[in-house]
Amino acid sequence: MMHMKAHKILLLAVIVVHVMLFSTELFAAYDHLIPQRQRGKFFTPSIRTRLEYNDNVSAKRGSGGGRGPAHQRIKSTVWYTEPKVAFRIPLDTTYIGVDYKYSLAYFWARPYDNEDVAHDLTARFKHSFTPRLSLDLDNSYTRQQVGVIKRARDTGNGYHVIRENGDFELNNLDVAVKYDFTRSFYTTFKYGLEFLDFDTYDESRTFDYLENRIGFESGYIVNKDTILLGGYTFKDRSYRLRENADYDSHLLFGGVNYRLGKFFSLDSIAGVDFRKYEAPTRTNRGIDFDAVPLAPFGETLASSVTTTIKQGDTKLHKNPYVRVRLSSNYFRNMVVTLGYLLMVQSTEQEDFTDSNSQSGSLQISWRFMPKISLDLNMIYSIDNYDGRVYQTLTTQPGYIAKRVAYDNPETKAFRMGAVFSYQVTPWLFYELGYRRTDFDSDFNTSTWERNQVFTGVNAVF
Repeated sequence: MMHMKAHKILLLAVIVVHVMLFSTELFAAYDHLIPQRQRGKFFTPSIRTRLEYNDNVSAKRGSGGGRGPAHQRIKSTVWYTEPKVAFRIPLDTTYIGVDYKYSLAYFWARPYDNEDVAHDLTARFKHSFTPRLSLDLDNSYTRQQVGVIKRARDTGNGYHVIRENGDFELNNLDVAVKYDFTRSFYTTFKYGLEFLDFDTYDESRTFDYLENRIGFESGYIVNKDTILLGGYTFKDRSYRLRENADYDSHLLFGGVNYRLGKFFSLDSIAGVDFRKYEAPTRTNRGIDFDAVPLAPFGETLASSVTTTIKQGDTKLHKNPYVRVRLSSNYFRNMVVTLGYLLMVQSTEQEDFTDSNSQSGSLQISWRFMPKISLDLNMIYSIDNYDGRVYQTLTTQPGYIAKRVAYDNPETKAFRMGAVFSYQVTPWLFYELGYRRTDFDSDFNTSTWERNQVFTGVNAVF
């Protein structure tokens, strides 16, 4: 028995050594899937740790952050640590990758709740059945504790923290089967499954959903500088507790990847999302705002306008979107990327849920010395909402009126980040960075700003 056990251990050791000895050669076919410092390795542990000063940890309004009293804004030093392990198993026609990351954030000055924890698990499986036919499975899972404070109150047994978004689980699975019909034309058949699940009821009734996706993408290689893309995706999204939100989506899209000379490349895609909602009428009863008079011109009995509220007629909405990215390596050791995104979303819910979002972005990655690099990114976005939101006014017992709370509101957001990195040794990197976030919104609770300064190390063994 002992001899048999020793034989199994020896066999396992031989297999591991065999994989490690030949991993460099076999990984060559999958180098594009692997971060540069993990290539040729079966197992890669790493850890990133940093110390940060955050002047608005709970994303609240305050002095210098828009409207509202300064005491809503909480400043704190934060310590982050992120140990991670990565496994890469190379075979002749198969790639297997598994990554797990544990994240811990400790806040020195956030009242009553000083830790946030997250678990991230990703898995990738890619297999080539033949030179023309391949299978690609990609799954990512996150379990995260969201520690943004909504309010803290005395419940009689001490202070209780109510989270803004609650703890949640998010999982996304993508399955792709690619077939090369010719050297210039290929088609990828895709399936996706995604779900979001919050622990708290208030957030679950708004955000929890299950989504299924199925479709295809085709590409035609015109020449060495041009690739044409096109495809179709059907999406079915069902919300667990949210009324009048389930929908079916038919997305048609097309695009081009084009290399403009020696230093520039353009990636662009555009499409239309044909979306239809499944339940345009609520099943519960509430106040019909269309029947409530506008203050100060009138008032009505509250009982006379309590009815089943019809949100809208079921119809097919046409939501266009455009995404463009221009990249350049014109400057030595520097890559500059400009981006633009337009998205339109129409719903059949009341108020101002129809919206369009536009954003522009800039990214610069510059290695100005052999061991020193700088990464800079900026994004500016504008969200415009259509319609009005009303609030009720109680003019006398049993009577109500309404006033306009928001009329075609908008939200503007600016985000900027800069990270300076120095390679101390081949496996150790020092980082110094700054981030700024600035929201300016017609919604009072959505106006805030934040500055973050951090320093730390990243070790990849």
